[in-house]
Amino acid sequence: MRMKKITVLLFLVFFNISLFGKEFAKIATPTNADKKMSENTANDKLADLYAMTEKYKLAVEKFNSSMSKIRESKYKHPVS
Repeated sequence: MRMKKITVLLFLVFFNISLFGKEFAKIATPTNADKKMSENTANDKLADLYAMTEKYKLAVEKFNSSMSKIRESKYKHPVS
C-alpha cells in the first residue's frame, strides 16, 4: 500500500513538472506578435539613431561654418 502511494505521488509530481515544462515552453517561445513588436522597436531605435546622426551632421556643419567665419574675420581684421 505504501509503495502504491509513493508511486502515485511520484507520478503526480513528474506529471505536474512535465505540464509546467510545456507551459513554460509556451511562455518562453516568442509569438509572431512578439517578433513583430521587437522588429518595430528595433526599427524605431534605428530611425531614432538615424535622426540623431542627421542632427549631429547639421551641428558639425554649423560649427564648421561658424569657425570658418571666425577665421576669415580674424584674417581680415588682424588683432594688433
